[in-house]
Amino acid sequence: MTHTWALSRDFGLFAEEGYRSPTVTCVDNRVGPQIDVPAMATFMAERGFTMDKGYGKIKGQTFRIGHMGDFQPETLEEVFAGIDDFMGA
Repeated sequence: MTHTWALSRDFGLFAEEGYRSPTVTCVDNRVGPQIDVPAMATFMAERGFTMDKGYGKIKGQTFRIGHMGDFQPETLEEVFAGIDDFMGA
């Protein structure tokens, strides 16, 4: 779901095919809409979601969406809708 959402919004996926994690997706913000990742994280925090803002050399250029543990498809849909709202989609 996360890969499909990210690619449908013209984001990239940081990890190459074959190396992508089944538990977290690192969305590559260097292509596509190039949103303000820290502002998006603040926006999402106001909606009850903690968003990773990347780290090291890719801080602010990527963000990660976890999809493990208690995350259900409905929760992911809320995350996607929130980011879409932030982007004005």
